[in-house]
Amino acid sequence: MASRFDAWARGYDEGALQPVLYHAIHRAVLRRLGAMTTRPARILDAGCGTGQLLRAAADRFPYTALVGVDPSPAMLDIAAAVTAARIVLAEAEHPPFADSAFDAVTATFTYRHWHDQAAGLAEIGRVLASGGTFGSRSCYHREHGSGRSGGTGRRGCRKHW
Repeated sequence: MASRFDAWARGYDEGALQPVLYHAIHRAVLRRLGAMTTRPARILDAGCGTGQLLRAAADRFPYTALVGVDPSPAMLDIAAAVTAARIVLAEAEHPPFADSAFDAVTATFTYRHWHDQAAGLAEIGRVLASGGTFGSRSCYHREHGSGRSGGTGRRGCRKHW
């Protein structure tokens, strides 16, 4: 999976869906996070890609330590060049952080790419401080009789808080 995103990295931010879908979702997740939490000290973006959400988070939460993880080295190279956030090569299922290290964790449009979704959610729970906030927005397409959960033949988006 990482190699596919490595190949897309250079032009990823110029894609047609970026301003229409991704930027709008990032703003909505951060707005909701701001309404639920006052100035979190540390935010983790699981599956940060090129750092788009981290850039927006830096504007919204200027005194917050921002950290992004992603399994794609090429995506992280771009993220490191455009944001002051700490960028770490890791999968959501294996974040190299201490228990309760973050006040908030975000994961936008990454959940479906995780190899082990249950493990990823468990790890987010582990690194999230007591009383912390997890915000996620995911889209999916499951064909009847296939997919990780057996398939439903449905398409859609889900947000989780």
